[in-house]
Amino acid sequence: MRNSSLNSILSCLMVLVGLFAGTSAFSSDFSVLDSRVSAIKKDVIDLGKDMRIFERVAIYPDDKRVSIFLTLDVGKFFLLKSFRIKIDDATVVSRDFHHHETQGLGNGAAVRVFVGNIEEGDHKILAFFEGDGPRDRQYKRAVKYTFTKKNDPVFIEMRASDSEKRLQPEFLVKEW
Repeated sequence: MRNSSLNSILSCLMVLVGLFAGTSAFSSDFSVLDSRVSAIKKDVIDLGKDMRIFERVAIYPDDKRVSIFLTLDVGKFFLLKSFRIKIDDATVVSRDFHHHETQGLGNGAAVRVFVGNIEEGDHKILAFFEGDGPRDRQYKRAVKYTFTKKNDPVFIEMRASDSEKRLQPEFLVKEW
């Protein structure tokens, strides 16, 4: 859908430029053409923004949308290597992380790891965290979360954080 829309917009621009090329305004006054091309560029940019909003609303309507974010507050007791999410026993995310990505997430960033449509009702999420724990041991933990999808969008945070008290990582789920 996106490529065909962009091709249509580019075709229209080429036709408009061709029309201007045949006029005396093009040959005698470049500033008129420049202002018209600038106006067309602005219209194309605005149209692109509107198309992205339309696609988001059409593909992920608010009444069915679920977004899951991953945040990290780790570094001392856990280094994330991979992350998987299952929703109602179907794997929806399986991702490996490089060291520089986990550093960025550890600096307070959040990454959206899933956005999708889910019907109303009760749902179960299983999140699997794998990485290196204390003393470079392999660390695998699963977190289970159950939620009820209603007629509003759902935003869920999956968080791994260092626990100074327990001297190991903790894995939490928070619905916004």
